[in-house]
Amino acid sequence: MNMNTDKIGELKNQYAGCFGTDDDQQHFARMLMYRFLSEVERITDERNILRKDLAAMIGVSPSYITQLYRGSKPLNFDTLSKIETALGFRFEVRAVTRELPEGRDNAGSTRSVASRRVSPARSAGKANVLRRVRV
Repeated sequence: MNMNTDKIGELKNQYAGCFGTDDDQQHFARMLMYRFLSEVERITDERNILRKDLAAMIGVSPSYITQLYRGSKPLNFDTLSKIETALGFRFEVRAVTRELPEGRDNAGSTRSVASRRVSPARSAGKANVLRRVRV
């Protein structure tokens, strides 16, 4: 290892706690993805929709759905949109103040939080009933 590499490593270690790391950001992104997928899973469980059936409904392979739930593939907005359309609901997103990990002093930070509104199918001309659940 040369001297410059040693100095860079030393500087990184000294300042590691001062800024969010890429690992932190990846963790937050993954948790956001899981909040969306948790709602999708709850809805599909309520409706007895298998993952392979969801895959067929949105035009992807069953293995892709499995990879999403395992976290080996990132969930993107196109896929979310297809899921909303196929299952007949929509996500609502709003920013709320969040608690940061210990040792961070950034109380004003916000994060996106997904909520959803589900419109059950109309039956006998009755108006849709909306229910709202915060993710």
